[in-house]
Amino acid sequence: MADFAARIEVDGPSLASVDATLAALPDSILAQIERAQNANAIDMQSTARDEVQRGARTGRTYRRGKKGHIVHQASAPGEPPKSDTGNLVSHIRGFVKNRFTAVLEAATKYARFLEFGTRSMGARPFLDRAAAIVLSRATARLVEAIRAGVRALGNG
Repeated sequence: MADFAARIEVDGPSLASVDATLAALPDSILAQIERAQNANAIDMQSTARDEVQRGARTGRTYRRGKKGHIVHQASAPGEPPKSDTGNLVSHIRGFVKNRFTAVLEAATKYARFLEFGTRSMGARPFLDRAAAIVLSRATARLVEAIRAGVRALGNG
């Protein structure tokens, strides 16, 4: 396990009361919310991975490898990091912590430095960016999940 996992998780003091309210909902609605949160976690994971793997970058270009045969163009500050070895991408995962919390994390030693930057390197955000991209879809999924759960109550 890595020393650190850069993680995006929605939480706050008011969410404890929301969790309690949600936990009191009928099972049909809870099941729909759980399905939606699973979809949200997978959506965040694939979006974060796409942010790292796809698209051109404007950072410096350099050669690496034993003979310098591998050319890599890095990301510039503000851009998502550009995949080089695939290690970062393979450690990005979305999962549901509990019924109501979808989590996105990158479990590498250097993920936090990329996400937030350091004194000598500007941030290359990819987790926060992915969460922001997915937010409207996630909200729509949750609204539809609650509606589907309520419809199931009417048909039950």
